[in-house]
Amino acid sequence: SSGRAGSWRVQAFDESLFPDATVSVLNFSGLELRGSIGDRAAVLPDGAQAAAPAGRVTEVDLRTPLNGRLYRSCTIAVTLSGGRRGLLLLFPPFHPGSIEVQTRLLSDAPIAIAPPVRQAPARP
Repeated sequence: SSGRAGSWRVQAFDESLFPDATVSVLNFSGLELRGSIGDRAAVLPDGAQAAAPAGRVTEVDLRTPLNGRLYRSCTIAVTLSGGRRGLLLLFPPFHPGSIEVQTRLLSDAPIAIAPPVRQAPARP
């Protein structure tokens, strides 16, 4: 939601860019963000998506330009294990005029789908 009653923002997400053992970042903050996700450089205009391979701990460090300088907007250590993937959502700052974005981290793990279990026929 954009914050106005009855108003929604819909964003397409390309899950093929989000394999197991990665951190993906979606920028809904309204700010242009630049920095790094793990060891990869990232430029994230509002609405953009970026991903990087995840180690056990992946540092995300993002800054926003203001008055010709870059200021820190988000620094977070994303901890994942066992092939999990993380989705870091960046939302607008809580306080008007602030450049510190709000973060929400979702994490999931690969799932194994077991074959169906056959049941023995009931005895008469």
